[in-house]
Amino acid sequence: MPVRLRAILSTAGSTRKILPISSLKQTSCQGFPDAKVSNSYFQALQDHTSGGTYYPEYTTYSATDEGLTQIPDDIPEETSFLNLRGNRISSIPPGTLSHLQNLTRLSLPANVITEISSDSFVGLDSLQAIDLQSNELKTIPDGTFSGLNQMTLLFLSDNQLQEFSPQTFTGTETLKDLAIGRNPLQSVDLSNLHHLRSLIITDCENLDLSVVSLSGLRALEYLDLSRNQITTIPDQFFSSVSNLSRLVLEGNQLLDIPFRAFRGLVSLKELNLHENLLPTIPNIDYSDLPMLQTLNLNLNDISHIRSEDFTGLSLLPNFDTLFLGMNKINSLQGRAFGNLKLKKLYVYYNEISHISSETFHGLESLEDLLLSGNGIATIPDGTFANLKHLTTLFLKDNSISEISTGMLAGLERLEKLNLDRNNISEISPQALSDLSELQHVSLQGNQLTGFPNGLFNNQESLLELDVSFNQLVSLPAQLFTRTQHLKHVSLANNQLSFLPPALFAGMTIDSKLALEIWNNQIQTLPNNLFDKLVVVDPDKSSKIEMYVADNPLQIDNRLCWLQEAVAENWLVLKGKPFRYGGGGQEEVDSLIQQLVEICGTN
Repeated sequence: MPVRLRAILSTAGSTRKILPISSLKQTSCQGFPDAKVSNSYFQALQDHTSGGTYYPEYTTYSATDEGLTQIPDDIPEETSFLNLRGNRISSIPPGTLSHLQNLTRLSLPANVITEISSDSFVGLDSLQAIDLQSNELKTIPDGTFSGLNQMTLLFLSDNQLQEFSPQTFTGTETLKDLAIGRNPLQSVDLSNLHHLRSLIITDCENLDLSVVSLSGLRALEYLDLSRNQITTIPDQFFSSVSNLSRLVLEGNQLLDIPFRAFRGLVSLKELNLHENLLPTIPNIDYSDLPMLQTLNLNLNDISHIRSEDFTGLSLLPNFDTLFLGMNKINSLQGRAFGNLKLKKLYVYYNEISHISSETFHGLESLEDLLLSGNGIATIPDGTFANLKHLTTLFLKDNSISEISTGMLAGLERLEKLNLDRNNISEISPQALSDLSELQHVSLQGNQLTGFPNGLFNNQESLLELDVSFNQLVSLPAQLFTRTQHLKHVSLANNQLSFLPPALFAGMTIDSKLALEIWNNQIQTLPNNLFDKLVVVDPDKSSKIEMYVADNPLQIDNRLCWLQEAVAENWLVLKGKPFRYGGGGQEEVDSLIQQLVEICGTN
């Protein structure tokens, strides 16, 4: 007799604990964007059952992965959520569920259901969401869902369904979210679903869009046609979905897009063409997309860009985000992006070896610029000088060897700077002088042996600094004099043999400071390392976490201050951070114990 996992809730308001159902994570609105799913029932269930939390609104009956061959006949009539995922159920006979008048969510994915009748759901007047994906359905009788006047969400993906006609969805005027992908579709007509907002048709082999009609879907806001091996877009295919705001065509085989392919999409804000075969920026009539904000061309075959490629886009008043990552672009010449009024530009992981000092001219509104993963070796002084609104600059995984005085000039509002994994061995003392708003700096994995005096003198807002995995042998004594609000400093995996006295003197700790010095050559730590430290509330979370593993520390009375700081609860000693596998805590515990023996407990 299979074990039933039940959580029956009383009507008086008291609740019992709903048992965690980890398998539900795979059935929770997969594919639907959070903002577009009306009443995300399966998502809500995932959120509220994870970890065995309480969810008082539902009475749940769950029997998953138990090998059941038919729907149990002992399901309590008060059940509102029925989860029978991953069994061997082959049909839903008429009347089997009719006693479940309170049922709002029905989950039957990953069974072997080959047929349902037009009466399978009769009487389920409260039903709002049905998941029948990953079964073996070949047909759905006309009117099967008729009378389900509260149903808003329906999953039918991954079956053997070839046809959807208006009769399939007769009486489903409330349906808002529908997934029918991964079926051998031959004919799709959803013209009576006037209130449908989200439609997912993905992972269909060699889908011919000419067999799909979007006529009548006047409320549709989100359409996902990903991974269907689509090679062309029929003329006026989108002309009837004027309310569409997001269109996803990623993972197809588009080589070219007809000039008027997107005619009628007057409300479209996001166009996703990620992972196709496009060799150039699409030459389409962008006036058909007057509301467009975001164009995603990541992972295509684009090898070069010209300013004239963006003429049409530059006329769109709301267009501000362009993705060109993971293409084959090899250079960016002067005013490469024409007159685009971009706020976000992503050109990461291409083959760019050269940029000009005028490449980004005209992009005065730019806020985020990602150039990571290219072959850039030098950046001319003043390249970013006109980007007065830039807050994020990523240049990691390039071949830059030096940060010159003028390389970052003019970036007065920059907050995040990432130069990880370059070949940087030298930084000019004035390299960061204009970056007064800088909060996050990462120089991990370079060839730095030291820092110039005064490098961070103008970075009073600095919160995080990562210079791990370099070749640092020493640090200037006054390196952090002006950075009094640091939250995280990583000096790990270098060649440091000591830290200067008073390196963090005068700092104010109002939450936590994580200091990573693990895997260096440090033999002792000066007792005034944190001289004049101000700890706002040592009894709560205001403290320093110092990661010290894999250092040849000499355990003697010079380190007694460490034991005192730990006892006073403003310092916590740890091994390695979890992101590097943790570990080293036994070494640290041994250090503390030895210090107690040497220094006493006072």
